[in-house]
Amino acid sequence: MAFCKYCGRQLAEGEQCFCKAAPVIPQGNPAPVPAPVPVPMPVPAPVPAPAPKPKRKKTGIIIALVCLLLCIIGGCLLFISLHKVRKEPYEKPVEQIIKGLNQQNYKPIADAYMTDSVRVNFDSVNGDFDAYRLYTDYISEELKEDFKEIAETWDVDADAFRFSYSLISAKKLSRSELEDCYEAEYGRLFYEDNALKEGYKLRFRVTVKAGAESDSASGYLTVVNVKNEGWKFLVGSGKGFEFGNRRLEGLMNAVMNDT
Repeated sequence: MAFCKYCGRQLAEGEQCFCKAAPVIPQGNPAPVPAPVPVPMPVPAPVPAPAPKPKRKKTGIIIALVCLLLCIIGGCLLFISLHKVRKEPYEKPVEQIIKGLNQQNYKPIADAYMTDSVRVNFDSVNGDFDAYRLYTDYISEELKEDFKEIAETWDVDADAFRFSYSLISAKKLSRSELEDCYEAEYGRLFYEDNALKEGYKLRFRVTVKAGAESDSASGYLTVVNVKNEGWKFLVGSGKGFEFGNRRLEGLMNAVMNDT
């Protein structure tokens, strides 16, 4: 005989007591134990990206660069202006001669002459400007013919000639020095009050180029500043131009010494 040890009730063979005091014993296959539900891991809160540092304003840098650039440009311009070959007023007659040679036109050269030597020949003092014009036209044609002859010796076109000059020195002449040399031809400069302001003896080099050919020579020319007329050169004062090309030399000397 068997009795329940919890409540004392008599039990049949193999019987199991289900009294309130007896523990529940599972029968057959035990119920499956549910798999543990995974506990979700806490998602870490996103860490905010560090705020970008504010960019430095570039305005100041740009202004500084612009100022620097302007200073550089200003310095370059100042350097150029200081080292640029300065043209003195007394060089005007030489510029006129070079202009006339480049244009193969006698008029700019005649305009640079001291007027006495030109007007005596053309009676322009009496208003005969047609004679002056015809003469300058005639000499211009003569110049062109001379250039054609020189062009043949250089095997270039007659229009290819380009003249330039560079001043070597300028010596200021006293009134007595000018009078000793030029009183006979230019008497009024010395007899009229304040007609002659000043004079210089210029030494300069003339260079001529045409195609691959070139030639140069240095010489002298006397220029004067005349009241109401400006700077003129005295005819016959051009000396010393010895070019390698004899025809070119003859042309240059004729331009500065002929009236």
